[in-house]
Amino acid sequence: MFKTAEELKRDYTLENKVDGASKSDVADKVRIAFPNALTNTEFVYHVTKVLADYGYRNENTLLATSFCCDKVNRPLEKLFSNHYSSNFSMGGLAGFPFGGLASFKEMAHHIPDGGSCLIIYGPHVGIDKEGNVSVQNPRGRSMLGACCESAISAFQHVQSVRSGVGSYKIDPLDFQQSMVSKMLEPYADRLEQVSDPRVDLPHCLYESQKKMIREIIDAGVGEVLDMETKIAIVGGIQINTAHEGLDFFLPLDFEIRSSDNATIAKLLDFM
Repeated sequence: MFKTAEELKRDYTLENKVDGASKSDVADKVRIAFPNALTNTEFVYHVTKVLADYGYRNENTLLATSFCCDKVNRPLEKLFSNHYSSNFSMGGLAGFPFGGLASFKEMAHHIPDGGSCLIIYGPHVGIDKEGNVSVQNPRGRSMLGACCESAISAFQHVQSVRSGVGSYKIDPLDFQQSMVSKMLEPYADRLEQVSDPRVDLPHCLYESQKKMIREIIDAGVGEVLDMETKIAIVGGIQINTAHEGLDFFLPLDFEIRSSDNATIAKLLDFM
């Protein structure tokens, strides 16, 4: 049974208690670092409600995501799948669409007749119980862990290259991680200059992923053969907390394009 937008909205409320702390306290910590972030359920509710006005329904919509391989990203995919059925995954480490042009073309061939697609993408970052960014209290474990580990590893690699150690050589045995570091390279100066690179790191990754997603769509949109098909694109930063059912998403990109890649509507202001 698919859930309606109203049912999704009722799934969680900030008034509920988790692990002895109020959800509003957790939300306050998240929004200090990432203003305007929404809970995952609020995010799904707003996206599905807005897209309904453009004809998006569970039976005519193909969901495609580009999120990191880390299991902490699966709950958001599940929430959207509850509304739009199964998910076509284009993502790899750190959320980059490493499925590339081939995955977009394959995805286009699975769009229902007379239907449309929704592409959601972005990196993720953790926030621990004390509000520290880029770390997380992994669910079921007592010790802290880096989040996103791929992003932190890439950041450390970029730093080592700047100090004269290492290079951006692509390792076939660790291809995706090598590419994450390479994609982060243009942001090395920026990350060195900001006051808190842990907060800016997911923003840099998001900007790189947005550019890559746009290039993939530009190159592959010819595979969308139905002239009535619309392509909704939603991007941002997923924010993971230690609390089950209480992750967040900071929307930074929301638009709908036609099958010939023309902009139909820019919708970020409706989030």
